[in-house]
Amino acid sequence: MTNFINKKILILGANAETVPLIETAKQMGVFVLVTDNNPNAFAKKFADQAFNVDGMDVDGLVALAKREHVDGVLVGVADRLVEPYQKICNELEFPCYSNDKLCKLFTDKGFFNNVCEEYDIPIIPKYNLSENLENDILNNISFPVFVKPVDSNSGKGMSICFNKDEIPLAVKKALENSKSKRFIVDELMECDDMFIYYTFKDGEIFVSATADRFTSKEQGSLSKIGRASCRERV
Repeated sequence: MTNFINKKILILGANAETVPLIETAKQMGVFVLVTDNNPNAFAKKFADQAFNVDGMDVDGLVALAKREHVDGVLVGVADRLVEPYQKICNELEFPCYSNDKLCKLFTDKGFFNNVCEEYDIPIIPKYNLSENLENDILNNISFPVFVKPVDSNSGKGMSICFNKDEIPLAVKKALENSKSKRFIVDELMECDDMFIYYTFKDGEIFVSATADRFTSKEQGSLSKIGRASCRERV
């Protein structure tokens, strides 16, 4: 096994879900640095050293990594940081588990849908509504629907619409939270919720776990929030 003693790693993002990653790295003998623009981010107190550089600030993070002489960079548990992570690794000539296309696949819901369709993978039924709110499409929507930015996360800019009068405000909200100023309108799926974890290693794909996901119902027209999950390792 590779000796990680005295190696330094910079982890992007310091939410609570990142704590197991920090603790595992420290158990392996790695000196762990984390950075998050929230000075009070939960996982900072578990790291050896913490910084307040925004995870989207590529230039700032490259400068930080060079100044602290880190040996590697990782993303914590934050989808939106995968893209800057990949750019930082390229700048520093560090190993990286992603490339430009994969980053887009991870962070752009519209592109993800397109790739799924290309390989005949079923997706959630959607409506090709544009910012112009075409009446012929609006009049044929079967409500409720889910309006969301293509490139946001954690429920930001997402709305559930129960009739067409709610669409304009939902679209406005989605566009305000989209870096690329794009949105999608999906059929709202009222069904059991589950997800599957895959592990990719050296070109091989493994199903590592499955889970049932239980969501709260109190948000009304906002995105559902996960309340608990029951996982089974494969």
